[in-house]
Amino acid sequence: MQVFRPGGSTTVPSHSSVSAAATDIKDALSGNSDLQRVIFVTHGFSGSINDGWLHQIKNEILRYNPEELVVLVGWKNGANPDESILRVYGKAAANTQVVGQFIASVATDVHNSYPSKRIYGVGHSLGTHVMGKAARASNAFDRITGASLF
Repeated sequence: MQVFRPGGSTTVPSHSSVSAAATDIKDALSGNSDLQRVIFVTHGFSGSINDGWLHQIKNEILRYNPEELVVLVGWKNGANPDESILRVYGKAAANTQVVGQFIASVATDVHNSYPSKRIYGVGHSLGTHVMGKAARASNAFDRITGASLF
């Protein structure tokens, strides 16, 4: 996960725990009462956190809505397992459950600490399923948007 706020960013290592990821987001919120929303954005099948469009969306959100905190979620190892193409998509689809539950746990922790902050999820392709699963596993999300950018 990478957490971006207007004027800076901080990175949570991919192996971090739910509490470490949530703490990083809550730390970003604690010093800035102007931040109104936390937006989780993730890629889909065969993508990664380094995909250029993820950073374009993050930059545009922060440019037009400086009161928002953007959290980019990368799950490359789950989205692109190292196997034959015939089995890859099925495994990636199954991995959306695990990633969705992780995001749900982080979002719930953040929401419990900052109930007035709105939490959105944006996903592309299987990333939309990730966000849907996160929203169903948590009462923290106010909105989910699915995107097909290609």
